[in-house]
Amino acid sequence: MPPDLRPLKSAIITYGHTEAYKRGQVQVQGAQIAEVRVSPYKAHLLMCRTDELDIAEISIGTYLSAVAVGLPFTAIPVFPYRRFQHAAILYNVNSGIRHPKDLEGKRVGIRRYYTLTAAFWARGILTDDYGVDLDKINWVVHGDEIVEAFTPPANVTMAPPGEDLRAALIAGELDAAVSVTPIGNRGVDSPDVRLLIPNPQEAEVAWFQKTGIFPIDHLVVIKNKLLEEAPWVADELYRTLEESKNRYFQMLGDGPPRWSEDETMLWFKRFMGPDPMGHGVTKNRKTLEAAMRYAVEQRILPKAMPVEDLFAKTAASATW
Repeated sequence: MPPDLRPLKSAIITYGHTEAYKRGQVQVQGAQIAEVRVSPYKAHLLMCRTDELDIAEISIGTYLSAVAVGLPFTAIPVFPYRRFQHAAILYNVNSGIRHPKDLEGKRVGIRRYYTLTAAFWARGILTDDYGVDLDKINWVVHGDEIVEAFTPPANVTMAPPGEDLRAALIAGELDAAVSVTPIGNRGVDSPDVRLLIPNPQEAEVAWFQKTGIFPIDHLVVIKNKLLEEAPWVADELYRTLEESKNRYFQMLGDGPPRWSEDETMLWFKRFMGPDPMGHGVTKNRKTLEAAMRYAVEQRILPKAMPVEDLFAKTAASATW
């Protein structure tokens, strides 16, 4: 380690599988980590719009749009947050929508911005499983893109100032919406609003068994200037977060739940195996290749690239 390596400012969220890392029970050898306590959304903003962070957890949609415009940070294949998005799409029953294909020609709201990861994966499900032409939908976003230099497709419009996504959906001002709340379909209590994909949990299991895809919501990125200064940090951070995750899954199920996501993780394990949150390119190739294809189809990236090119090239990266 260079003797003058500064403390590294990091914004990684505390989950059960990052607890050992966040508590210092496993450490990045040779580096001092200064944790910055912010929300995931604020971490995205700080990483993409300022020089305040060295390491951050950001969404894959944000990362792919950052790659498209050349922002100066690079990911390692560590994926702290993953969720299926079959429950993320809601519709108003008075809109004439009965099936996913009926979204074509409709106004579909998105909780924040076009590259929001819930919307990214939901659009992929719509195209792959239901043949929906995304270009025929008017996507109505309720916030600015985090990556300011990224320009969404022409069929993306801004919501009227002050429009509340939930209220607009209930009133029928929007025909459908994606990710009305951060937790999918909950928080919308109206007889006029229903899930577009019924029985989403069953659909998620079937989708995974058919495709092998487990959507990546967040990944970890490192500023390029740090990678140039101390490239070993990427390998050490990967090793540390892998060990933290492994400790969590070894203890998961021993005693009452300690973390809010414990029951979700136990459910994941039942149909995905002992390490559902596995890191690395090899283990996640199907998911990463789907994400790359969706990014091109959704006009986030201009063309496809090898998924390995999304990640830092390090001494250990060939084994990831």
